[in-house]
Amino acid sequence: MLINQYSILAILDNNNSSEYFKKAEIVSNGYEGFYDGLFDNISDGISVAICDETHEILTMYRVINNFIASLTIEQKDNINLDYIKFDGFDANDGNHFVIMKFLVEVANLYEEHQNSNFNSHSMASLRRYRKMLPIYNRVMKENNYSLNWEGFQKILGHVIPTH
Repeated sequence: MLINQYSILAILDNNNSSEYFKKAEIVSNGYEGFYDGLFDNISDGISVAICDETHEILTMYRVINNFIASLTIEQKDNINLDYIKFDGFDANDGNHFVIMKFLVEVANLYEEHQNSNFNSHSMASLRRYRKMLPIYNRVMKENNYSLNWEGFQKILGHVIPTH
């Protein structure tokens, strides 16, 4: 298919036809050493681990936010929710930020984050999420994948800054 695409582009684009014929030749003959030049516009990719971690963090926050929504006003008043709120990911670090934008804007998997500011402007947010995630996973496993007040307190206890 790539050979055909490059051959068609060579015919349609007179200004770059020699470049497209060269690319067709590379693919046709399997010159693997030149494959990188064929995919100039394709990014290096984001690892499965980063994709999975981003998805897990967003799922964790979905569960936490649903739990918070179920609390009474008195319970909410006794918690500093700023410590546990989702701040997004640092756009300067990129990968988690890009995957979140994809999951929210393209895949439509986390509609609660539509129209949100995804950029936390800090790597501290990812460090906090990574600190919370194992506690969250343990709490969920211990409670048959349901979050209760005790489990919420355990998660919250690991994100409150110490002085």
